[in-house]
Amino acid sequence: MTLPLTPVQVLWVNTITVVTLAPALAFEPGEPDIMRRPPRDPKESILTRAGVVRIVYVSLLLGAVTIGVFLLGQSMDVPLEISRTTAVNTLVVGVPIRAGVLVFAVVEADKALRRR
Repeated sequence: MTLPLTPVQVLWVNTITVVTLAPALAFEPGEPDIMRRPPRDPKESILTRAGVVRIVYVSLLLGAVTIGVFLLGQSMDVPLEISRTTAVNTLVVGVPIRAGVLVFAVVEADKALRRR
């Protein structure tokens, strides 16, 4: 079976997503009471179980959709390069969504820890 993505495409996806998502994290304003909060218990998990499940679910869904787009193109006799390009574009669009789910999971875990 032909690989849906070449190694160069994987590196390109990684570069593009890091370059576009890092500034959002770098310039996010700090929370006003961050220095007044007590430190997190080192024994507690950073993510809740629900957050981990959400991240795994969205990651598997993104992988399945990416491979599905590639296989759909191949089943329709689309040239290999075009099938790979659509798979890469699907992944590039999906990675920020997955990152948003991760941020949401961390924020939810932080709120859960504050309630304790």
